[in-house]
Amino acid sequence: MSAFDIAKARIESGHKVRFYQDFYGRQSVKVYGGWMFWRSRRFVLQNEEIVELKHIFGRRRKSVETSLPSASQVTTRADAA
Repeated sequence: MSAFDIAKARIESGHKVRFYQDFYGRQSVKVYGGWMFWRSRRFVLQNEEIVELKHIFGRRRKSVETSLPSASQVTTRADAA
């Protein structure tokens, strides 16, 4: 299993992600779990792989945002009374 496949599987399972770029342009991604899974791992990937991971991460974020209720759907205590 390549580093890209491992990073992709961990992102899809819900782990947190940080993207890094050093002074010389080399890009890496750091994947780490939440409070229970404290281990983190940094992967050095090609630029095309980083773009694909960002695309996957963006889809995951958009699916979470669409599941949240909009401002018009939220009722406050003053509205309910």
